[in-house]
Amino acid sequence: MEAIDAINRARTAAPKDPAPGLKLAGVYQMRQDWTSAKTVAAELAAQFPADANILDTQGRAQLAAGDTNGAVSSFKRAYELAPNSAPILSHYLASLASAKYLLRLAGCCRKPSHGTPGTHSGRAT
Repeated sequence: MEAIDAINRARTAAPKDPAPGLKLAGVYQMRQDWTSAKTVAAELAAQFPADANILDTQGRAQLAAGDTNGAVSSFKRAYELAPNSAPILSHYLASLASAKYLLRLAGCCRKPSHGTPGTHSGRAT
């Protein structure tokens, strides 16, 4: 409880800094208190909607709490903000597989076609 109290004091002292909130969500996740982790992550995501790390944290809390559709949405937004982040992509793909969104999963991994419609390879021969 002391750790949570200290983190909450830090959140109050620095309301524009997401770090204490992320720490608090992490403490709740370590304690497997998924409801509290999900609540804190939702508060952070509302306050910092363009922070991919917060959205990733929110997705992990949602997934652990059984909110698979919410997790897919959070991971998707995180991936849109940080498309080069391998951990975020991994979490997004795992959530899609968990939710059985196989068509979205396949579309996410498909390489863009550089060929001309009607050709078999898109390369000049």
